[in-house]
Amino acid sequence: MIGMLPSFKDWKISYKINTVVIITVLSSLLVALSGITAYDHSVRRQLLAEEVHILSAVTGTRSVAALKLLDVPAAASNLEALRINPLINAACIYDGSNTLFAVMDDNEPNCPSRLPVSGVYFFDGFIEVITDIDASGTQAGKIYIRASLEKVNARLQHSIAVSVFIMMGSLLLSVLLTAPLQHRVVQPMIDLRNLAYKVSSNKDFTVRAQSITKDEVGDTGAAFNLMLSTIEEANGELYKLAYYDSLTGLANRRRFLTDLELRLAKARYGKKQIAVMILNINGFQQVNEALGHDVGDLLLQSLARRVEDELPTSGVGYRLGSDEFSVLLKQIESKEAAAAVAEALQSTISKPMDLAGNVISVTVSIGISISGGFDSCASILKRSDQALIKAKSKGRNVYQFANDCVMHGDERTE
Repeated sequence: MIGMLPSFKDWKISYKINTVVIITVLSSLLVALSGITAYDHSVRRQLLAEEVHILSAVTGTRSVAALKLLDVPAAASNLEALRINPLINAACIYDGSNTLFAVMDDNEPNCPSRLPVSGVYFFDGFIEVITDIDASGTQAGKIYIRASLEKVNARLQHSIAVSVFIMMGSLLLSVLLTAPLQHRVVQPMIDLRNLAYKVSSNKDFTVRAQSITKDEVGDTGAAFNLMLSTIEEANGELYKLAYYDSLTGLANRRRFLTDLELRLAKARYGKKQIAVMILNINGFQQVNEALGHDVGDLLLQSLARRVEDELPTSGVGYRLGSDEFSVLLKQIESKEAAAAVAEALQSTISKPMDLAGNVISVTVSIGISISGGFDSCASILKRSDQALIKAKSKGRNVYQFANDCVMHGDERTE
């Protein structure tokens, strides 16, 4: 059963704190109370020994005459006076030859046949005090007194019981007082854990740990936030690489297809119309061949800015590749509105540009498809490409609606 329990390192922090508090409190109280109890027991034994020693000395002094006169009853009477102390259960007087002379109780003498050297002797349940009886500098005899340690031992048991009670009470109080502190210590770590789960499940690296303290947990939270910022920044770079054209800064084909699919769905459910325009720059290859790729890149960047500046708020520009751009009008009211955007794009793109000391003019052919959302991405792009091919076949600076009439930048023909 014990082998199935998790190791301490795998316990919850709250359990670890409680365990440490319990062990610390119990250890401290055990050492302190054990020391106090042992000291108190030792002192009480010593006090009893001193009390018995004083009684033996007094009794011995009073019994000198009885020893000299061999007055056994007088000596026994002196011993009977020791009954005033209920702990004394045996008392004996020996003469100078170490022979028993008188006892406190004839029925239960409890006196040893021979006495050891004078002194105090502690045994399991009693104490023995042997004192010389001095008569004018000579040893007249000895007095033996045995006293029970029952009261002292009972006091020890009481002290132990009180110590256990104090330990249990102190332990309970420490746990109760530790609970609020434990919450303050553990909660920031729980918040960090929950935040980590949230980031992992939602892939949202914009969230941050809010409850930041100035201790090690706070340092962990700050490091966690720094990690999130680093990941967010790296994800931003990856997102830009995945969805944006590095040369022009416009969204790329992948982003265009993603946005187009979303806008088709919204148009379908919202009963709106969207327009897709495919733009092909006329004359770009000639600029590249005549002036070099550096100037060609400057041309593409300039065209990208012109496309962005000319679009309405509902329009987004994309670079599909090489000299091909696209525009997604997220919502249009009419075919004429789409035509107006196409004409504005043709007008701004055809304006001359000064690039690296070269004045360059290009035109644009545009194929346009309008959809109520019931197209697929592939079908609406196919119709736009077909419209672009028709527009290019009609000359430069022409825009063409799919399955509709050809429209020039300065006129419309049925």
